[in-house]
Amino acid sequence: MDKVQSIDITLVKPSATNPRKSFDAPDEVDLKASIKGKGIIYPLAVRPVNGHYEIIDGERRYRAAKELQYREVPCIVMEVDEEQTRDAQLISHVQSKSIKPMEEAQAFVKLLEHSDVASVARAVGKSESYVARRKSLTSLIDPLAEAVTKGVLPVMHALELSRCSKETQEAIYAGKGDDDYYGRKLKTELSRGDIPPIKELKERIGNLARKLSAAKFDTLDASLVPAMGACAACRFNTVTNPGLFGDLGKEAICKNGKCFDEKTLAHVSRRIEAEPDLVKISTNYGRKSAGVLTADKYDRVAKGKVSAIIVEGDGDEIGRIVSVNLRGNAAESAKGGGNISHKLSKAELASRAKRKKEIYETRISQEARIRARALAVKGADQKTVLNILPVIAAMMAQAPIFTHYGKGAELRKLIAKMTGGEFPKAENPKAFQKKSVALNKLIVGMAVSFGQIEDPLVANEDDSYIEFICETMKIPYKALHATVRKEWEDAKKTKKSTA
Repeated sequence: MDKVQSIDITLVKPSATNPRKSFDAPDEVDLKASIKGKGIIYPLAVRPVNGHYEIIDGERRYRAAKELQYREVPCIVMEVDEEQTRDAQLISHVQSKSIKPMEEAQAFVKLLEHSDVASVARAVGKSESYVARRKSLTSLIDPLAEAVTKGVLPVMHALELSRCSKETQEAIYAGKGDDDYYGRKLKTELSRGDIPPIKELKERIGNLARKLSAAKFDTLDASLVPAMGACAACRFNTVTNPGLFGDLGKEAICKNGKCFDEKTLAHVSRRIEAEPDLVKISTNYGRKSAGVLTADKYDRVAKGKVSAIIVEGDGDEIGRIVSVNLRGNAAESAKGGGNISHKLSKAELASRAKRKKEIYETRISQEARIRARALAVKGADQKTVLNILPVIAAMMAQAPIFTHYGKGAELRKLIAKMTGGEFPKAENPKAFQKKSVALNKLIVGMAVSFGQIEDPLVANEDDSYIEFICETMKIPYKALHATVRKEWEDAKKTKKSTA
């Protein structure tokens, strides 16, 4: 074992290769207080370099000792070269409890420059999947990486996003493409501190992913999109990288939906070029491109006189070859690409109008909940939390249905931690059981308000739990709801007047 030496602090110098780039003031204050009271328990690791000692591990202790005006610091002197020093620093940094997620990711990238995942995992005492997933954080687009660094975007959310292509990340961040999710934009949510539950984020990502089993093109064909190559060897194919996607099961999923769609269109173009007699059809009734038949101009049949290729509409159908019987003058429409419209019945029009109104009301309610939750989180001082949680804990102790949602244990731990004790026992268990459904709405809603768990009741029409939160936190929920409605109605009027 290397001998501990006391070395003049003026001879000890920080290392330029130290991967730690940030030193949080609160943590440094705590360390300084600890050293002031107990001294430096763990010696610094250093190496001799040109008449001084370069720190391999222990720069935080060195900084604290310097501020406390120590004349000497305990050190272990190691005879190692630059490469060994870098590796030791990276491993020590990764093993630190206070390491920042993005710094950890960069450290893994550097360690993997001259090693493999298995070796690095053994060196730092982590699983291979942990190393692979944490390293993937370096694939985040700049605004998401910055959000992680600032602590705005939770690490679990960042890990889900980092496994997607940059195009998918951009789409979710800016609210583009298929990820409309009632107009939700991660960029806006981050700016106001309203982070979506992890379950919802996974659904958004899922909307932009594609099942490779549904591909109409040859997944081994590397020439469809030359820059990406074949799907079978792509890093966004979930089955080719078990270290990164092992938790997603055995089904092959493409995490780069844009590339998948480009390959589908390239395949369609090739097929039409090879078979010019194929009729181009859409699964939609409305808009379409020139020379494409809408769904009211043909009937799909098991065996028809005409072979057609779906080029527009349902994404899973595009590229499929089907047999159809054409209606009326459909053949002429396909050639000329005239304006084809589908005349709706009064019942269909009424049904669409009703559905449109329902979606509009849902969006208003959802926006009001978002604002209420943001206000609840913002105004939740510790005193308020401690006053509310024991009540919820008592209710939850006798609410057996809550375990159905799979988050009972997590929330119990949270409440126990925040209240600093055991769950209060309910005096009348049967009374609580009768009210279990309503109680669970309140419990889930309260937990969601503080961003602790995902909300399994987000689509529930009953606003009882959000109203309970607002009443407790003195938030005018009905007024918020009315404000959102007025803002949206005013926006509609403005849009009409400028049209």
